[in-house]
Amino acid sequence: MTELQSLAGSTVTLDDIQNYWRGMSLDEFVERISRQRPQRVLDVTREELIEIARRMRPEGGYPDPQGYAEVFDMQVSMPSASMMMYHPPEHVTISVPISEYDPTPEVLVDWALAYRVMQQ
Repeated sequence: MTELQSLAGSTVTLDDIQNYWRGMSLDEFVERISRQRPQRVLDVTREELIEIARRMRPEGGYPDPQGYAEVFDMQVSMPSASMMMYHPPEHVTISVPISEYDPTPEVLVDWALAYRVMQQ
């Protein structure tokens, strides 16, 4: 497992290997674990984040929306921020049924940028 992680440059786990088929094909899994991890850009702008959010939407027609989701997550401090595309953050009350939840890229970015880590 350590050798695979080293070769892939990722933290692929045994659970990932045993259960990849639940959400993707073998080819997609191999591509995902072999893809170079995105780097954080310190001066990324709101407009650039909006474009990344637009490209991570599966219906957007861009190749590799999951790759854009990984880039988005790397650029903001909110953990798994790209998941807001599917589920609203806990602190947000939505006025539509969850089946109609479809935030714009601008809203996703604003929520992600508003996130603050709770200090204890």
